[in-house]
Amino acid sequence: MRKDDLKRFILRTFGLREFYGYEAHRELGSHGHTLGMSRLYSVLGEMLSEGLLEDRWEESMSGPRKRVYRLTAKGEQERKRILLEAIGIVHDFYVEYLTNLPPESSVFVKISKKLIKSSKSVSIIACVARRLSSPVKELLTNLCTTLPDCETYFIAQMAPDDDDIPTGCKFLNGSSDDIPFKENYIDLIIVIGGLGEEKLADCITEARRALRNNGTIALMIPTALVQEYEDPLHIGMFIERLEHKLPEGKKALDQESVVTALEKEFKKVEVKPIVHITVFTATGVT
Repeated sequence: MRKDDLKRFILRTFGLREFYGYEAHRELGSHGHTLGMSRLYSVLGEMLSEGLLEDRWEESMSGPRKRVYRLTAKGEQERKRILLEAIGIVHDFYVEYLTNLPPESSVFVKISKKLIKSSKSVSIIACVARRLSSPVKELLTNLCTTLPDCETYFIAQMAPDDDDIPTGCKFLNGSSDDIPFKENYIDLIIVIGGLGEEKLADCITEARRALRNNGTIALMIPTALVQEYEDPLHIGMFIERLEHKLPEGKKALDQESVVTALEKEFKKVEVKPIVHITVFTATGVT
């Protein structure tokens, strides 16, 4: 086993609990890895010097003292980075799976139909997201294909590569609380991604400003971020919450608070879960 892989194994295996060197050796053996104790202790020592581990000596009633290891804050951060890296790989495979589903089963087709149906007529669409991720690109491609005569814009603070922007779509610099259009102009505004509580009201107010009176706002938020769970999370929700974790100090939303915020500005609000996304649509400005 390479040294870096061994370090990753230790970080993944022991998490926040303390462990002895012989426990690490036993865990390695149970996973089919043969490793000499001298090499293991050399790597543990290197992890101590790198600040990934800390140690203490434990007195023994019947023998020599034992060295006990545990992860430091830096080690826990590295462990989380490894986890998010693994989640990113799983997510990429999942998006590939969704992309290759037939039209009758496609999530992107279902969402597109829901969004178009919510608007009485659509000639101008603005889609706002943090970045042009694969799912966002697939949704925009589907909208541009379904409505080829519609003006479709992708809005973000960072411009994607020109080759990544779907045919029929244009990029504009902006954000959910700074939509670069004049008042009463857009038919459908789509906001994709998690919104903290403090961002939601500004997003809705800005959308209402830019929307025509019969226009629609659609908030697409990972279901894991707007649903409370008393039981342990199933693996999909666990991954979604980790992947879309809000920054420290930011308060998460819940479905009821999103609906309440939309009802302050719009007459009709609908909620529809589609796979792991909850789509909130609101029409008819108050």
